[in-house]
Amino acid sequence: MRYLLAHDLGTSGDKVALFQEDGKMIDSVITPYETFYGDDGVREQDPSDWWRAVCEGTRQLMQKIDPKDVAAISFGGMGHCCTCLDEQGNFLDRSILWSDVRSYCEQEELEQIIGAKRCYETTGHKPSSSYTITKMMWMKKHKSEIYNKTYKVLTAKDVIVYKLTGRMCTDYSDASGYMAYNYRTKQWDREMIEACGLKYSLFPEIVSGIAVAGYVTKEAAEACGLAEGTPVVPGGMDGSVAGVGRGTLGDTGFHLGTSSGASLNVPADVLDEQQRYEIWCNVDDPNEVSMSGSMNAFGGSIAWMRDNLCAKEAQLAKETGRNIFEFINENAAKSPVGARGLIYLPYLQGERSPYFNAKAKGCFIGLTMQHTQDDMKRAVMEGCALHLALMMKQLKEISGKQPPQKATISGGASKSKLV
Repeated sequence: MRYLLAHDLGTSGDKVALFQEDGKMIDSVITPYETFYGDDGVREQDPSDWWRAVCEGTRQLMQKIDPKDVAAISFGGMGHCCTCLDEQGNFLDRSILWSDVRSYCEQEELEQIIGAKRCYETTGHKPSSSYTITKMMWMKKHKSEIYNKTYKVLTAKDVIVYKLTGRMCTDYSDASGYMAYNYRTKQWDREMIEACGLKYSLFPEIVSGIAVAGYVTKEAAEACGLAEGTPVVPGGMDGSVAGVGRGTLGDTGFHLGTSSGASLNVPADVLDEQQRYEIWCNVDDPNEVSMSGSMNAFGGSIAWMRDNLCAKEAQLAKETGRNIFEFINENAAKSPVGARGLIYLPYLQGERSPYFNAKAKGCFIGLTMQHTQDDMKRAVMEGCALHLALMMKQLKEISGKQPPQKATISGGASKSKLV
C-alpha cells in the first residue's frame, strides 16, 4: 500500500492528513502555533514553529505506517507571507503574515510609483498591504539590517519545502500573492520590482505546484520521520489548491478558513474594471486562473466570537468532550434568521474585496437591550456569510456567468450546518 501525505499550513496551525492512493483518509493531526500581535496591525509568526508543527504532525502519522510507503508529500497553506532567509537558509526574523497591515504606507507608495491600474492589469491585484511586495518594502525601510542580509523571501509552505529539500522555490499560485508576478508573461515583473526599490534576486524560482521540487534530505528525514528520498511536491496557496478540486471554467466555490474567499474559475482575459476582485493563477498551469474575493476575518470573526461570547459553550465542551462549535451552532440557531435585526460587519482586520480598506473596523449595528448572546453569535455568522454572498454576486456579474446550481465549500467552517 502506498500513501500520500498532505499538509495545510493555516493561520492557526498545521493540519496534516494521511491518505491512501485511492483518496481514503487514514488519519489527520492538527498542531497549533502562536501568532504574535502588535500595534499598527502587526501580526507575525515564528517560521521555526511551522517547521516544528510539520515535524510533530508527520511523526505522529508515520507511527501508523512504514515511512518508506509514502509516495509523496505535498502542501497547501496561507499565502503572501514575508519570511526572510539568508543564503544559508537561516530565518532572519519572524514572518510577517498575510493579515498584517502595517505596510499601508507602502501600499500608498506603491500606488504612486506603479499606479493601481497597471498593478491590477499586470498582477491581477489591486495594491494592498496584504501582499508580500509591500511587506518587503516595509522591511527595507524599517528593518534594513535584516533586508540587507536576506537572500530569499518565502511564503509559509515554501519554507517547509525548503526545509525538506534545500530548494528555495514557489508555485504559480503563491507567486501571485507577492503582487510582483506578471500573470500574462508568467514571470516576476522585474520593472515593477526594481521601481519599488527591491532586489529582483530576493524572489524565488517559480515551479509547477504538481511537479516534484526535490526529495527529503537525510537531515530533514531525521527531524520529521519521513524516509530520506521521499518526493516533495510544492502544492499551492490554500484557496488555489481548493480551486483545483472545484473543476472547470465557470465553477464556483467558497474557502472558509481564517481568511476566506469566494472564487470563480474564469478565462485569463476576464478582469474587473473596478479592481475589486483578484486574479490567482492555478497551482499547475499559469494559463488557468480564478477570480476571487478575499475576506480577511471570516475565521477571525468566528474565533473572536468563540473567545469572547461563548464561555458557557466552552464549559460544556470541557465537561462533555464535544467540540465547542457543536454547542455554538446549537445556540446560535436559537436566534431567528436575521438575528432579530442585529447586524455584524466582519472587518476585524481591515478588509480586502471589494473595499480594500486596511483601516476598516468591525462592529455590531442595531444592538439593543433585548438582544442576547445567541443573537450576537448568529449575527456574526450571518455577517460573514452575507459578505461572501455579496462577493459571489459581484463575481457573477463581472464574468457574465449565470448562478451555478451548486458550489463547493472547503475549510473548517464548512462543517457548520448553520453557516
